Amino acid sequence: MQARVLQKLLDGGAHVRATGRSVESVRRVFGDRVEAVALDFTDATTWEAAFAGVQQMFLMRPPRLGRPKKQMLPALIFARNQGISQMVFLSLQGAEKNTVVPHAAIAAWLRDSGVVWTFVRASFFHQNLSTTHLTDVRDRDEIMVPAGNGATAFADVEDVGAVAAAALLNPSAHVNTAWTVTGNEALRSWSAYPLRSARYPAVYRACPQEVGSLRRFTPPPGWAWPRA
Repeated sequence: MQARVLQKLLDGGAHVRATGRSVESVRRVFGDRVEAVALDFTDATTWEAAFAGVQQMFLMRPPRLGRPKKQMLPALIFARNQGISQMVFLSLQGAEKNTVVPHAAIAAWLRDSGVVWTFVRASFFHQNLSTTHLTDVRDRDEIMVPAGNGATAFADVEDVGAVAAAALLNPSAHVNTAWTVTGNEALRSWSAYPLRSARYPAVYRACPQEVGSLRRFTPPPGWAWPRA
């Protein structure tokens, strides 16, 4: 996601400071196209170099930081006090109704922070099918998701990145606004994969009640997944 947003900002003529766990990790991905800076939300010694002189910020919660009030808000308060006046936050579809997810605490702070905010609420990324679920497919020829018969409109990271970049490049059009980015068709988990032509069966595997039902996909005879 970061790479998509960054590229669109560069295409729009913006000067970009990109942060990561280390300067080297940023440069491995982005080279010299950006100003590379180390940032750790839980390490205050990294905040000054990351936020000083910055006016706008694309904010994406690191998955490992599940307690944002303790692990992220101090850094965001510091960033605001350093002069950042706009934050574009990558959130989740439905986060405004679900206070359990970590994104809700960040959004609540942003609303009262005094900075201009834009929430980009993305539905499930279809790229997760070839990243998050890659080892299931590659190593076990199966996909397990707690989806049941539910359907969702999968989003493309390119589209989500385009919305986030647009909010940074044209902030006046996105002041204190929330955008929900989805696909144009709600699909069940198995129909989001290239399986229909293979008549791919979908069966439930019994799970403990406290876990819930996981839908398991077992490939039919002769089926071979493309190998990464």
